[in-house]
Amino acid sequence: MNIEQLHKHISGKTIEVTVYQRVEALVVQAASDGEITCEEETAIVAALTRTGRPTAEVCRLYRLMQERVWDGELLLDRPRN
Repeated sequence: MNIEQLHKHISGKTIEVTVYQRVEALVVQAASDGEITCEEETAIVAALTRTGRPTAEVCRLYRLMQERVWDGELLLDRPRN
């Protein structure tokens, strides 16, 4: 591995960590009041997919949030017509 490849690898990991931290912060903030609004969910999905293909760790965060909704721990706000 040359220096250029190493830099790309390190930069990629930095981006992955930043995306993970951003998604984690959005999930924690959204769940803090016990309800996930449509806008919050949209922001989380946008952060998930911002860099293209999300990592397994980032998808796990979203899945855990979904499970909390399914288990009734969090309410999912429905859009109003």
